Amino acid sequence: MNALLTCCAFRVAVPFFFMATGFFVFGPVLAGEEKGRERVKRFEWKHLRLYLSAILLYLPVNVYAGSLPANPGEAVKMLLFDGTFYHLWYFPAVMLGGLILMALLRVSIRCAAVCSGAAYLLGVLGDSWYGIAGEIPVLKPFYDLVFSVSSYTRNGFFFAPLFLFLGALAFRRRLSNKACLAGLAVSFPLMLLEGWLTYSWKLQRHNSMYGMLPVVMVFLFQLLCGGGLGKRKPSTEWMRSCSACVYLIHPAVIILLRGTAKWMGKTQQLIENSLAEFVLVCLISFGLSVVLTAVLPRILRKADQSLPPAKRGKGCKETGRPGETGGNIKTDPKNRAWVELDLKHLEQNVRQLEALLPKDCRLMPVVKADAYGHGAVLVSRVLWKLGIRQFCVASAEEGAELRRAGIGGEILILGYTSPSCFSMLSDFDLTQTVIDYEYGRILQTFGKKLKVQIAVDTGMHRLGERSTDFPKILELWKFQNLEITGVFSHLCVSEGASEEERRFTEQQAADYDHLLQSLERAGITGFRTHLQASYGILNYPEFTYDLARAGIALYGCLSSPGDRIRCPVTLTPVLSLKARIACVRWLHPEEGLGYGLRYRAVGERKIAVVSIGYADGIPRELSGKGCALVRGRKAPVVGTICMDQLFLDVTDIREAAQGDEAVFIGRSGDVCILAEEMAWQAGTISNELLCRLGKRLGRMSVRGS
Repeated sequence: MNALLTCCAFRVAVPFFFMATGFFVFGPVLAGEEKGRERVKRFEWKHLRLYLSAILLYLPVNVYAGSLPANPGEAVKMLLFDGTFYHLWYFPAVMLGGLILMALLRVSIRCAAVCSGAAYLLGVLGDSWYGIAGEIPVLKPFYDLVFSVSSYTRNGFFFAPLFLFLGALAFRRRLSNKACLAGLAVSFPLMLLEGWLTYSWKLQRHNSMYGMLPVVMVFLFQLLCGGGLGKRKPSTEWMRSCSACVYLIHPAVIILLRGTAKWMGKTQQLIENSLAEFVLVCLISFGLSVVLTAVLPRILRKADQSLPPAKRGKGCKETGRPGETGGNIKTDPKNRAWVELDLKHLEQNVRQLEALLPKDCRLMPVVKADAYGHGAVLVSRVLWKLGIRQFCVASAEEGAELRRAGIGGEILILGYTSPSCFSMLSDFDLTQTVIDYEYGRILQTFGKKLKVQIAVDTGMHRLGERSTDFPKILELWKFQNLEITGVFSHLCVSEGASEEERRFTEQQAADYDHLLQSLERAGITGFRTHLQASYGILNYPEFTYDLARAGIALYGCLSSPGDRIRCPVTLTPVLSLKARIACVRWLHPEEGLGYGLRYRAVGERKIAVVSIGYADGIPRELSGKGCALVRGRKAPVVGTICMDQLFLDVTDIREAAQGDEAVFIGRSGDVCILAEEMAWQAGTISNELLCRLGKRLGRMSVRGS
């Protein structure tokens, strides 16, 4: 049992290192990110420096043990495959494996999958199944050659490329937790059985590679990626540093532990019991790494701060002080202009909308355009925790972003995807809208099974085959590569209150229902239906379908302040938009202000310069007619709005000062400005206004009452 645990079950540890590397370093390459290859180059150089440092660190141990290479051939073998110290083989393996994987990916993803898989299979035969493979006449000369240049097949050629590749695949395509648990329940016992058989039958030359190990790792890694770290997530920079430290120092911990056990006369209890040794090495290595990477820097930082300014150090990588040469610079999200998201309000809106829907209807939130400027990943994670499993986006790129963030369920792309990007649909398990019959034919020619939903035109005349063209719609079910999961349409005047608009909306629903009935008569069933967006939910809750696409209402807004809704519902805005007053100055009578000097002071005016502008999403149309809240009172926008700043007249707010908050959307004191009010002043709707909020705005989540 001891051997089965330490030599089989615990073998998941090292592949996890490689898959994590594949996820973070090679995943962006697989996803086609522009700077992905540059990241790989930096990774290779960084690990070369780490490897050289580790060689020097353990050189005294090599000298003491007499394990220095006897000739140039042995030196090359140690440096390229085995590592100069047993546990350091990871460094040459990950560097060589990375170079091999990059070469394979230049050919194709399929080439990388086939070649890395084949290499791993050869490695398994030379590792845990060597007792059989070594007796096969065709294979024996091959393995004799392999073992003349490397002590094991667990190296950068046979082992590393596959696990790096599997980690990169997880970056592109995520499995549900349910699928991962089911896969682990089957694959892990099979790996233990494989380990027990190869050990019992004395087939193992080594015990690092098993045929079932990659299968186990696919499910285990994705399951761990899908799990949360709680509300307070540790710094990824610290986690990288700590894990690297664990790997570097754990060989030294093994040496010290064995020496201590021998000195104490406890070799049998602590060393010969490999499980006890494994646990102790893990605990001591992690404890020391935490001290070296977290505790010690804090102590040194406090000591540095206690010194006079002239004698202090030149900066701290962790805090991003001036003078640092690397690392992430931590900035205050409320530095100049920012968005606050009240997640409690989001949850309340979800429950309010769900209460309006028929019993068996579920929300299918629209999180396109970065969730209407709220942050698609953050919003989708909250919605997932609330039990929502269907989402809508506008593009394959938006869908891929959610998958990379661990969002499962069905993600429907409402718009067009170019045939050049069809591979993203398959790789990220996205559902594509069939915008017309011809587009369905193009999707069919891709040659792989794709999930799709069919758009039906019932009067908006934007996307979809006309609902009256039933033969063409029915023909789509004959395409073998299209897995049709839904049929939907879109209401175009559901926000209107006139009798004409109401009749048109009801006719759209009738046309849609007629199509669904025709499909049912033709024997076509098993797909989801949805017609209502936000105003369809608020004004026509009696429509009964499987899903409802909540958009702007989900975020607690209406499109315009004058819109009337039939349902008694109280939606609460999720987003507040705020900025910092950079400085306050006085204008004398008739002095001009801003570009074009279009504003002229009437009398003495107190002006606040606010650090937000049209590059952050404030419409330039609000020049001279918008307002913000300062200390609970309205301050009008004056002058022309600039790219990064604008002006408020705070003459009547005498206490307004540098550093104060200016609220453009949200509440200050007892006064509130709604997004739809601000949009109306700018001559647009809140949907557009929120979607235009810039990426450079700091975003922070809060939980109100």
